[in-house]
Amino acid sequence: MRFPQPTATVHHLPNGLTVISDVNSSHPVVSTQLWVATGSLHEGDLLGSGLSHFLEHMVFKGTTNFSAEELPRIVQASGGHWNAYTTFDRTVYYIDGPSSGAERFLEVLTDLVFRAKLPEEDFEMERDVIRREIDMGADDPDNAAMQLLLGTAFRIDARRHPVIGYRTLFDRIKHEDLRNYYDRRYVTNRCHLVISGDYDEEKMLAKIQELTADLVQGMANEPVVPQDPAQCGMRIGHQAFAVATAKLTLAWKVPALGHPDAPSYDVLAAMIGQGQSSPLFHELRETRELCHDISAWCWTSNQGDGLFAVSAECPVEQIDALKAGIKEIFSSYAEQASEKDMQRAIRQMTLSQFRSLTSASGRASDLASNWHEARNLRFTGAYLEAANQVTLTDIRRCLGTLEDRVLTETLLHPLESKVAASESTLQGRMAHEEWQMENGIKAAIFPESQVPLVSIQLAVRGGLSADVLEQAGCSALLAATITQGTQRRNARELYEALESLGASISAQVANNSFLLQASCFRSDLPEVMKYLAEITLIPAWDEGAIERERASLIASVEEARQQPVSLAFLNLRSLLFGAQGYGLPASGSAESLAALTRDDLMAMHQKLFHAKNICIGIAGDIDARTTRALLDEYFSSSAKDIPAFAPSASTLHLGTSTTTILEKKQAVLCLGYPGLPTTDERRYALAMLQEYCSDMAGPLFIRIREELGLAYQVGATQFLGHDAGMLAFYLSTSPEQLELAQAEMLQVLASIHSTGIPEDSFEHVRATVLSSLSLQAQSPGSTARNAAIQMLYGQPADHHRRIHQNILALTPADVLMIAKELLQHAPAVSIVQPQWRTPALMPTPRPKKCALSMRSGNQRRWIGTARASHNAVILHSRGKRPTSPEARQFWQQKHGKLQVENPSPHRPMERAPFSWIPAAPFTNIGPSAAAPIFAKPQEGLLRARWFVISSKHSKTLIANSAAMAVSISPQPSPALFKSYPRISALFHTSIIALSLG
Repeated sequence: MRFPQPTATVHHLPNGLTVISDVNSSHPVVSTQLWVATGSLHEGDLLGSGLSHFLEHMVFKGTTNFSAEELPRIVQASGGHWNAYTTFDRTVYYIDGPSSGAERFLEVLTDLVFRAKLPEEDFEMERDVIRREIDMGADDPDNAAMQLLLGTAFRIDARRHPVIGYRTLFDRIKHEDLRNYYDRRYVTNRCHLVISGDYDEEKMLAKIQELTADLVQGMANEPVVPQDPAQCGMRIGHQAFAVATAKLTLAWKVPALGHPDAPSYDVLAAMIGQGQSSPLFHELRETRELCHDISAWCWTSNQGDGLFAVSAECPVEQIDALKAGIKEIFSSYAEQASEKDMQRAIRQMTLSQFRSLTSASGRASDLASNWHEARNLRFTGAYLEAANQVTLTDIRRCLGTLEDRVLTETLLHPLESKVAASESTLQGRMAHEEWQMENGIKAAIFPESQVPLVSIQLAVRGGLSADVLEQAGCSALLAATITQGTQRRNARELYEALESLGASISAQVANNSFLLQASCFRSDLPEVMKYLAEITLIPAWDEGAIERERASLIASVEEARQQPVSLAFLNLRSLLFGAQGYGLPASGSAESLAALTRDDLMAMHQKLFHAKNICIGIAGDIDARTTRALLDEYFSSSAKDIPAFAPSASTLHLGTSTTTILEKKQAVLCLGYPGLPTTDERRYALAMLQEYCSDMAGPLFIRIREELGLAYQVGATQFLGHDAGMLAFYLSTSPEQLELAQAEMLQVLASIHSTGIPEDSFEHVRATVLSSLSLQAQSPGSTARNAAIQMLYGQPADHHRRIHQNILALTPADVLMIAKELLQHAPAVSIVQPQWRTPALMPTPRPKKCALSMRSGNQRRWIGTARASHNAVILHSRGKRPTSPEARQFWQQKHGKLQVENPSPHRPMERAPFSWIPAAPFTNIGPSAAAPIFAKPQEGLLRARWFVISSKHSKTLIANSAAMAVSISPQPSPALFKSYPRISALFHTSIIALSLG
């Protein structure tokens, strides 16, 4: 039976709009559809945000000719039914209704698509609506199963992202993004309008031309839509979800829609798995009762590889048997397939297409889809004709391509279920399994069979964030002693057993977690798992071991306090976070360590080491089923009734400073800014910012080390906190260059705050970040550690495998945004330096004089002279104190008293004007502060023809170095220092005075 050929006609308007007209007077109805060739695939830099779908919502908020309130009233008054939808590659607006409303429908459609106002006042409200839609989708198991399938089957193909977008990316859309996208994509040359039904074609075409006469076509450039490379191995994705039964999908990659075999795969799907008489349904559901429902389907498009899939719902305990049954039927069907089965399938396909032609809406959709996919209105008929030509040989050939190499297996299983994974013969990295044990422990397994090694990483929520001031270092001492034997074997027995296997178990404490790490050969995993469980759950708490490790830690603490860099960072954290959490020394102090008891360690262990506070990641050459059984055997006894540890909130103290004198040769400066929480999606942008500031090609290194030679080392570091982390910048320099180096660092940071990462550097930084991630992720230990920590923070265990995608999605604007947010704050400043001394061979400069005068309008009155002494600038006047109250206040604040002498008249040697600006407040200017310098003079200030720069030790008077007005406040700006290195080189320890005009 031949599919009827369409009689529709195609009309290309001068402005680029394509009109497809399909007159059918069988019923007095009409369907009008306006297809925009843009969808989630075309979002470019905003891929994954759901921008196309957001725009679909916003166009209904009013147009040039109709308000948001008028639009539905007009459509309803004309008897219309309207809606819209967005897919990967299209956004479609349609109105169906009586023929009498056709012109009105066209007016509304063309206004919606081409004249939408996109009012900014409705932006946030509609965003909230879509947030609810995203939440609804997240609760829908069918939607979750499909997203799991696409996200697993495709690697870089844009179809792996949900059309509606990810919530975190969606929240970052700005109104200008929406407007720019609309202007680029909603243009006539990317649209085709279809009208099908009972109407006068000539009159309707004239109406369309009238409605679109003012429109012009848009630019022809299209975003690059990435295509997946060839799949080289089986892919597996499992996800726990609130479902009663498991949803299993086995999907194989098949060619795109234009491939000659595309119709054969459609026929095969109908033969093997559509209808109650199909082998899959009859054998696996009806006969073996392995599932509640099962069907096969084929999805192809012109956007890249398609999928041939089998989807089923079944009890968890039947999953393995069902998968085996599906593969068994596929293996035998090549011999069992019959001509009768094939004709049944073709007939079903043809009947389904015929049904679509029974309505104006169906006809319009078929025509529009044909044009969109193939630019051929007869494509459906041609496709069905090709399907009728399919032979059993074609079916068997296509069936033979459905091999494990191109297979993707996904499983949506109940939250509390135990899902056993099938063994795989794949080599290299494989898909992971993630689940929660009955007692609450979260676990994940990552098979990586490159080498016969296994790594186990056990992460416990706590670490430094669990310490308190009185017991600082408790976590560190716990980490040092927990591996020193168990209640079943002493330390020597434990280490002999491990070392005889070539295995190891160690512990460490971090900012937010406590980590136990084990490594062994695959054959020794059962024994090492047993030892790890003993260490975790029943440590020995040997008094002798505690005393030994306590003494070792105290020695380490004392040594760290003699290292300038370590001490500077210890002080910085204490300054920024106070005497709690991250502000405590990770290893404690000598006093706090000495006070810790065995009971303190046992109490800390009881608080942290229980099921709901533990996550375990295992990676390497493992058998999934055996490994899960080992975890159940050895860790099921962990207490499950204790709530997970919740750290106290952090309080940041910004704009503070401290200076510590340490008699070393170097001086160290650390600047601390707020960081981000562990789960903040902006952490990827922050990683880019940190890399930019740490790299040898970055601005800090280039300016401070390469151009000025001021620092031995300079860079940036950060850590993520449970609620707030820290971003820090540091340098190590000579004491006499510290203040200049600090000023230069502040200047570079001010530039980064304003501009972020320049366009010409952004890709270089990205490449460095990505390569670092790749290098760090090579070992099973890294995989297991990432998995355990991600689960600890509520992230999927395989989140680290998607970090590359998150980094690739970043734009310079993302990094600039985080730079502006974090670097806008006044930093906490930690300085460690020696007591600076004037070199013995350098003669002490003799104090010099200068003249001071007061300017009021055009009148200038000389008030005296100033002399630089060892610790102060001494003001001189003609028998009286200086007439400037600001000057008197400033010097009294700095020196406690004002020294006055009766000088003889002194004639200025230079007449260049200078401004002495005693701007308040000055109280923070001192050894540890450095303050911004503003380039604009202030009114009502004391002006001098000379100015004095003096510090505690430089005893230097400078005259006529520049003609520039500045002021001082608690944070000096580096602008002056950059232009006048001679002046900045004099700064040391504390600024006594700076006056330039």
